[in-house]
Amino acid sequence: MNKLRLLRAGILIAVLWPGGAALANVTDASELSERIRREVAVSCLVSENDVQVPAIDGLARRIPPTQTPTLRVAGEEPCAETVPVVVEWLFRTSERVVVQARIRRPTAIAVAAREIARGEEIRREDLRLETRHASRALRGAAADPDRLVGLRARRRIARGAPIRSNWLEVIPVISKGDRVRLLYSVGDLIIESTGRAEEDAAHGETLRAVNLDSKKRIVGRVERPGVIRVDF
Repeated sequence: MNKLRLLRAGILIAVLWPGGAALANVTDASELSERIRREVAVSCLVSENDVQVPAIDGLARRIPPTQTPTLRVAGEEPCAETVPVVVEWLFRTSERVVVQARIRRPTAIAVAAREIARGEEIRREDLRLETRHASRALRGAAADPDRLVGLRARRRIARGAPIRSNWLEVIPVISKGDRVRLLYSVGDLIIESTGRAEEDAAHGETLRAVNLDSKKRIVGRVERPGVIRVDF
């Protein structure tokens, strides 16, 4: 009889005590996570593999195993990168928690088809398009490889690396120290002089130069290689 009472007491403690065996009889976190993933996939018309659900072990422990929580996607933009999913259940009173799921959307980006050395001019064959899941690592990656052609690498770029715009620069058509032609426009009159560039500049950019005849510093715009137009 005493053994039977002890056995019953042990069962009661296991059921009521938070650290007891009852912990094995709670809502399964992985099952709930799969339900959330499925709900987002159906609502947002994406693959379940593209849906990320944060750790929800704490939430699963709050839901009685006898309850089946309801799920619904909420938010003003329900299928943005972050998707709020409302989890509701009834335990004495109605309870609900919002789980922030994320959608990893595939995006096309330009990557290096080969290793590109610092200072190299980018050619179309140096690039290829790849579809990858959006992530922090891809922020700033260029999407259109054609817009990168003709630029110059500011750093070494490994093969397969996403190409970021700030890794490239426009190739200057005038370099610091170059002798240049200065074209002064005064109405319909054009006066030509000789100058020396004080900085690098690409086509259409402004730069500083020194007029070698007057020794004055001027600011002009690159009209073409070796030619700076100075407007009055």
